[in-house]
Amino acid sequence: MSDLKPGWRRVKFGEVVRLNKETCKDPEAAGINRVIGLEHLEPGDLRVRSWADVADGTTFSNRVRPGQVLFGKRRAYQRKVAVADFEAICSGDIYVFESADPSRLIPELLPFICQTESFYDYAIGTSAGSLSPRTNWKSLAEYEFALPPLSDQREIASLLKACQLSQETLLNAYDCALAVRDRLRLQAGLAIPITARLAEWIYFLTSGSRGWAKYYSEVGDTFLRLGNLNSPTIELNLADIQHVQAQNDGEGERTLIQSDDVLLGITGEAGVGLVAVARDCMDKQFISQHIALIRLDKSKASADFVAHVLSGAFGQRQIWSHNQPSAKAGMTLIAVKELLMPDLSLEE
Repeated sequence: MSDLKPGWRRVKFGEVVRLNKETCKDPEAAGINRVIGLEHLEPGDLRVRSWADVADGTTFSNRVRPGQVLFGKRRAYQRKVAVADFEAICSGDIYVFESADPSRLIPELLPFICQTESFYDYAIGTSAGSLSPRTNWKSLAEYEFALPPLSDQREIASLLKACQLSQETLLNAYDCALAVRDRLRLQAGLAIPITARLAEWIYFLTSGSRGWAKYYSEVGDTFLRLGNLNSPTIELNLADIQHVQAQNDGEGERTLIQSDDVLLGITGEAGVGLVAVARDCMDKQFISQHIALIRLDKSKASADFVAHVLSGAFGQRQIWSHNQPSAKAGMTLIAVKELLMPDLSLEE
């Protein structure tokens, strides 16, 4: 006896969803000027908010049309699903889905199906590969789910879109809050005497080292990279982490993070100046060579305060003024010590 509601039926994903394989070898000639890579899809966000320019060059050729659903097939556990609202070219690590028959599955419901826990679990479970597991269309096409009748589909999609709109409103409010905070940071920086050097507050300072790639694994301790420094929030972004089987040696002990350590990006155009604070380190966490670990004397300075100063306009100007004049952006640990701080007591 069926346990489905009247009118509902169990279907396979491949019966109602088509994998779009359209390509475009000359996107500029076709009037397409945007390129979507896997890095442009944010976990849990159905909007595509960033992209690269075709004019900068691309080897991708998969064509994306408005309304189609993008699904990151590499590292499916990152939960990257989005709906295109413009024409683009996308990475081969992104599947482009569309409804095979709108009279059976309305296009508006498809992205929410791809966001369900059961779909993610199935995609992760059918992924193959060690460092960079990928799922494949043949497996995804066999995924089974309960499909409601069209009237129910429209109602469900409408409710989910309303939730999405609420999320968008909250995100916009969040962006406004960040802008207000940055303004306050700037005003505070102008009003407070700047006479202390960060070196006066540092208890321990180091940076990561090379050679960790050989310890990469699917499970184990956490290895933080530049992408995990989530400026301007000063909170770590742990949506995409690398695990390592860390060695119990001096190098591992030196780069082991403790709670309230301030982490600062010190290499790369996109990495210099990124800031985060380690919170409640219940598991072992280590850093790459691109990150400086700043452990403060807690009797003299607050980790959050230092991180906010470094993330603000005053701190960022200093950081980039210490940028080494070389082919690759970067700053030394000596330069980190020389950074100026507002001369306040711990209570202030």
